[in-house]
Amino acid sequence: MRCATVTLLLFCVIVSGTARADEATPGRAMVVGTKPSPPFVVKNADGTWSGPAIELWKLVAADMGVRVTIRSFEQVQALLDAVERGELDVAVGTITVTPERERAVDFSTPIYSTGLAIAVRPPVTRLGPIARRVLGWQLAAALGALALLAVALLLLARKKAQLRWVAAGIWMAAAVVVVSGFASWAATGAVRDELATAVRGPDDLAHVRVATVPGSTSAVYLKGRHIPFQPVATPQDGLRAVASGKADATVYDAPLLRDLARAGRASGTVILPGVFEKQDYAFALPKASPLKGEIDRHLATHLAGDTWRQLLARAVGPE
Repeated sequence: MRCATVTLLLFCVIVSGTARADEATPGRAMVVGTKPSPPFVVKNADGTWSGPAIELWKLVAADMGVRVTIRSFEQVQALLDAVERGELDVAVGTITVTPERERAVDFSTPIYSTGLAIAVRPPVTRLGPIARRVLGWQLAAALGALALLAVALLLLARKKAQLRWVAAGIWMAAAVVVVSGFASWAATGAVRDELATAVRGPDDLAHVRVATVPGSTSAVYLKGRHIPFQPVATPQDGLRAVASGKADATVYDAPLLRDLARAGRASGTVILPGVFEKQDYAFALPKASPLKGEIDRHLATHLAGDTWRQLLARAVGPE
């Protein structure tokens, strides 16, 4: 009887110690990579992270009981390269699933479906594209140059009266050259403006100057259709290129362009309605990652819940 009591007490001590040890053991550590891409991933002024993709990952991480260290990247490709090398356990953000990327990394269940969008300059004013250009500072510069030439020729003709007709002829010839050149420039620019504002969808992109971010799914789309594009560092740079007339259209992920527009960072441009070239965002993991099944299981629960829908509604709104 005494032996049995001692054995029972020993068993309780072992179980209690094990429980305390389990309670004291910190959760699994995970290294998570991300890239700022508002509104889905936002780096706040205090260094913290927010946005629907981040909040969704926090829910999954809480379910898994893991401790997370976040590493920030500037480009999606650098983020995916780190996943492929095994430096990250998972990458979170606006990472589009593509066949090429699937050869290098695995993807979770898609978290959001969207597509590409196009930004162009607003429609021309009632004055018309040629009138707007003719009434600009370029006309003042051309007339100023002709006036200076006229003054120089008059001064020359006063010293030598016989050169008066020669001076008049030179001025007339110069005026014809300047005016015709200016008219040609204005007409060419006006045609370009009309083409830019005539962009109604992806089928029109082959006829205008396009800007996008190299390495993005937008760039892949354009290359696949043999449409040349001007490289820009960020989608906001693409919007600036359009607003300044350096490009006629910029192509990028629809929710990211529209977030820039809502934030007032798309001044001088309009985002065309609708999306094209459907794409899915998902978390990226190393090939054959043992975490994929667990992450997908928790994602399925949260993607079907109200919290995720509310996060999207606040950050993205209807497309």
